[in-house]
Amino acid sequence: AYSTSGLPVSFISSDPSIAAISGNLLSIVGVGEVTITAIQGGDSRYHPALPKHQVLRIIHPVVKDDQLIEFAEIPIKVRDDPPFQLEANATSTGIHHRVYRLPVKFSVISGPASVDSNGVVTLDGTEGNVTITAAQSGSAYVKPALPVTRTFEVSPKQRPVIIFPDYAAHGQLPEMPYGHRPLVVQGAYSTNGEPLQITSSNSSIVSVYRGSRIIPKAEGTVVLSFDVPESEFFVSAETVQKTITVIRPSKQAWRNFRRNDVRYSQTRGKFLARLAVSDPFLDPILAARVFDEDYSDSDSDGYSNLFERALGLDSLGPDDRQHLPLQIIKQPSDHKQRLSFIRYKNPLLTTGEQFLYIVEQSTDLQTWSTQGLSLEKSVDLGGDMQRETWVSDSVLSPGNRRFLRLRVALP
Repeated sequence: AYSTSGLPVSFISSDPSIAAISGNLLSIVGVGEVTITAIQGGDSRYHPALPKHQVLRIIHPVVKDDQLIEFAEIPIKVRDDPPFQLEANATSTGIHHRVYRLPVKFSVISGPASVDSNGVVTLDGTEGNVTITAAQSGSAYVKPALPVTRTFEVSPKQRPVIIFPDYAAHGQLPEMPYGHRPLVVQGAYSTNGEPLQITSSNSSIVSVYRGSRIIPKAEGTVVLSFDVPESEFFVSAETVQKTITVIRPSKQAWRNFRRNDVRYSQTRGKFLARLAVSDPFLDPILAARVFDEDYSDSDSDGYSNLFERALGLDSLGPDDRQHLPLQIIKQPSDHKQRLSFIRYKNPLLTTGEQFLYIVEQSTDLQTWSTQGLSLEKSVDLGGDMQRETWVSDSVLSPGNRRFLRLRVALP
């Protein structure tokens, strides 16, 4: 305290048993409230000043809580990585006082990097190991925390980047109808050419097949995480996450999914070229519409769009042999013929279309009949689909011929 006259100020304690004053020094003696009064008595030139009072409250000594720093491990970096934010927090135990989360201070102990007051690390462009310490000095109610140190490598390798098409820039992949086939996430790739490794947040909705393909199995939304592992010349890529929604495989969903396929335009161009050869006077607008019709064979693989949709096949390119109808000519036990194929369990409920799966046999490839054939077994494949195996009722005698086929129709 001071006086405007410049004369010395004296202090008086209302209770010396709590706070005793000697000159300008105050000694804490006990617990309680005490009023400290500042006075100046004046002199021959100045009148006495009006006293000023301050109340001092003295409490029992505080028992401070411990606190703990959680400092996340720092993954490997490369020399040209951009500045990045450190992740750490300090939390007190809350035993004697409320829980405090005090700010953490970072410092670079060694290595080619610097850190600012906000915990943002900037690399200096050279390789080496960087050691950073996180500390918290405590407060009136919290003890200082034990410092935590993290060391990370700045590698001379390069970091690949995972690239997605523009339509996925905001984190959402196009809707996808569920089924049984493993599918490629189209347009996604790594700049180092290595295959992407995918994980799904819910494998009952979208499962991962052999690390790099996905199988949409049920309605719902999941988060897919895309990674590229470390290799001889590259560190691992930064993980990229995208959301994808799986919908029912209706005819409209099938059309939309086809049109979002990167192969759609090229396959349609080839289809239109074939039509132009067979009918040079065909209206191009009509021809383009024909490409998506049920009776058309869009990808020229011998199966109509209706057939491929009913079996969950790829209508814009070749199918894996295991997904196509398979004829089993003989089995050692009974020498009967079998036809195995994939179908929707309840097509009307699942797709909104009443697909009819008709298994027929013939001896001359002209007259076909459903007689003499029966369903032998069904195997659930997920995605509301199953593999059925049909068997001929009679044995195929030596020297005789019999053909089996699957036909798909709508009522």
